[in-house]
Amino acid sequence: MTTVNYWLSFKVATDRSTSKGDDAKRRQSIYDTVTLMDVGHWKETTSFILFEAPDTIDAVGRKIVAGLDADLDTVVIRRVSNSAARYWGVVTDPASLGGYVAGIARLC
Repeated sequence: MTTVNYWLSFKVATDRSTSKGDDAKRRQSIYDTVTLMDVGHWKETTSFILFEAPDTIDAVGRKIVAGLDADLDTVVIRRVSNSAARYWGVVTDPASLGGYVAGIARLC
């Protein structure tokens, strides 16, 4: 199966718990999901991950945000080989983000 390289940047809010859990549980949900797709992912920074996955950017994005809270957390994901990019959660200025990440769209 062919895989695609992605980068993922995220912010997990630390100020409160929600029905999705506290910040540690929500953050761990990201790492657990990425590990299911790519055991050898690059994890040397705390809010930026490089990994491979066999799915489309929308399918990968939906898996990653499943354990997060859209009212608190933020995710930006981009397919490395082309301009496909998505954002999700708390993004107060998508136009500014679009100035840096061409072609970015909200993850549905």
